[in-house]
Amino acid sequence: MEEHTKKTVSDTLDTAEKTGNPLFLWGALFRLLEAHAETNEDGSLSVRRDVTLPPSIADYLLRASFNMQMLGWGKEPVETVKADLTIESNIPVIKKEKLDTKKAREQITKALFLSYKKNGTGPFKEMQDFVEAHYVYSISKTYERSGFEDIQAITKIMNELSLSEKRVRTLIDRGEFIIKGDFEGYERSKK
Repeated sequence: MEEHTKKTVSDTLDTAEKTGNPLFLWGALFRLLEAHAETNEDGSLSVRRDVTLPPSIADYLLRASFNMQMLGWGKEPVETVKADLTIESNIPVIKKEKLDTKKAREQITKALFLSYKKNGTGPFKEMQDFVEAHYVYSISKTYERSGFEDIQAITKIMNELSLSEKRVRTLIDRGEFIIKGDFEGYERSKK
């Protein structure tokens, strides 16, 4: 695997750990699998050999796959997989009250640990906010390196992304926390 890909996977796993957002694990998993994939005649990618997964991804997949199996058996997802769960306790039981298909579909986000939080946010919104801050910070630095003055760069970003000056400045500040690896500062900046 190329050094750049290793660093991308490592950085994304670090971000997943620091933010607690499993979508970053999915991103790291994709990059890892992409690096081991072969290109088919039609241009699509396929993985045709064994791939070793980092522990954080394997741990997440252990819990998520258990929950998907539970949903398939008509049972609710769980937060953690316990060692004392025996095969007998996991055998599906046909009973009058089953988890219907519609309810099971609704539980998939819970099974994959992608549910919304009480404050109305969740992993998808949080990742979009994170990516937006990272992007705006990165392009502001690109403009800065190209010789733009601060206000010129901000104006250019405002026009390109249809954002207010206050929003651009806020995103640049948040992006700086991300680049520095200060995820606590990033979280504080959102309040």
